[in-house]
Amino acid sequence: APSGNNGGGGGGGAVLVSSSGTITVGGTGVVRSNGGAAGPAEWAGGGGGSGGSVYLAGAVVANGGTIAVVGGAGGGAGACGWSAAGGNGGGGRVVLRGGKVTQGTVATGGGTVTVLP
Repeated sequence: APSGNNGGGGGGGAVLVSSSGTITVGGTGVVRSNGGAAGPAEWAGGGGGSGGSVYLAGAVVANGGTIAVVGGAGGGAGACGWSAAGGNGGGGRVVLRGGKVTQGTVATGGGTVTVLP
């Protein structure tokens, strides 16, 4: 059941994986740091949490799976129809750093992907 107001979703947080060798995200693997969605509210829904950050650094970084850092959904106008609704959370950030990088599937929700040598 909706509460009076909703404070919004939490941010996605951060993931760091560093290796002197190879980092592989397999075909069914998922690295996820998405923002939380705002819950339902009676009067006004809060905003969605921002997407988090993922930083993978190795001699070889091979993403054959999915990396996701998407912002959470906003809470909407509320059950009473008030227009004071929070928006969706912003997209996250992904950095892939390595001598050889395979970017693969990356979902940022409007955020950024940076590939570094």
